[in-house]
Order: sequence, then structure tokens, then C-alpha cells
Amino acid sequence: SISDPNNNIDPDYLDEKEDRLATPEEPCILVAVDSTSSQFDATLDHSFTLLESLTEMSELINTAGLTAVHTLTQNLPSPNPRTYLNSGKLLSLKSEMEARAVKTVIFDAELSPRQQKAIENALNGDDPNLWTDCPYKVVDRTALILDIFAQHARTREG
Repeated sequence: SISDPNNNIDPDYLDEKEDRLATPEEPCILVAVDSTSSQFDATLDHSFTLLESLTEMSELINTAGLTAVHTLTQNLPSPNPRTYLNSGKLLSLKSEMEARAVKTVIFDAELSPRQQKAIENALNGDDPNLWTDCPYKVVDRTALILDIFAQHARTREG
């Protein structure tokens, strides 16, 4: 707990809080596909709106110690099975990342390994030897959540 009934703050909490605040937050770009638009299919029942989903992702991003400096969305009936986004939007994403000096992109979806690899290739180039100069990281919703759990995991030993 953060404090006890006598208003004494747990010193471990302060150390943990200071550790998280001591490192500058890494900028990232948040990406989502809006397939809930009524222009595609008004009969679909979607449990979350795009805004609700992006708001939740922003909170997860902040919890992970990142800062979303830009949000990129695309209206599609369904995500591109190969690259999640269409090719033109991938080019826009790369331009935004370069212009904002951002190395991490977070997708508001669970990407397949094939999609993640295709996006990495589109952002970094097809030659893996070039990635050392400009290693853009592609993170999906699941990886972000697992990263948050890993950051906050504690063992009995400490």
C-alpha cells in the first residue's frame, strides 16, 4: 500500500516512483484502423468506439513510460492482412516517425508475426543490415501490456 493509517508513506513506493520519473519518457506514435465506421457496415456490433480504444491505449502507453506524440488512424473495412495499414498510410507513418524523431510505433491491435515483420521491413527497409542505423520498433497491444506487467513484476527476493 502507498500509505498507512498514520499517513506514513512506504519508502519502497517512493523509490519506485522516482525510478520511473528519473528516465525521460520515450516518444511513440499510436496507430489504429477504424473499421467501425458506418460507411462500411452499420449492422456490425462493436463493443468499443475508436475513441474509447485510443483513450485506453494512451493510458497504457503512459503506464509503460512512453509518450504518444502523434496518433495516426485509417478508415478501412478491415485491416490489411499483410501490413495492417495500406501502403500509402505506411509511407505517412514513416514520414511522421522521421519528422518527429520517433523510433517506436504502437499499434492498437494484435498484429500477426507476419504483419509485424512486414511493417518493420516497410519502416526499416528490407535489408536487416540497415536496421542498425534506424531501428524502428513495432509494438502491438499485447506486447505493450506484457511490457507493463514485466516493468511492475516483483519477485519475493525483491
